[in-house]
Amino acid sequence: MSENLNPMMVPRITKVTVNIGVGEGGRRLQLAEQVLEVLTGMKPVRTLSKKTNRDLGTSYIEE
Repeated sequence: MSENLNPMMVPRITKVTVNIGVGEGGRRLQLAEQVLEVLTGMKPVRTLSKKTNRDLGTSYIEE
């Protein structure tokens, strides 16, 4: 790389987020958490949905 290269033009990664949607609790959720823990080396954080979209049958978090 050139010394005159603008440092703002060099891409850098500051954060990586890994998400998984299981859609149910129980054994499948525990296995999914174990997979995430093995992949990332960190304990997964459970986030529950705040609202449900009845038309689509999905839940989401409104920010």
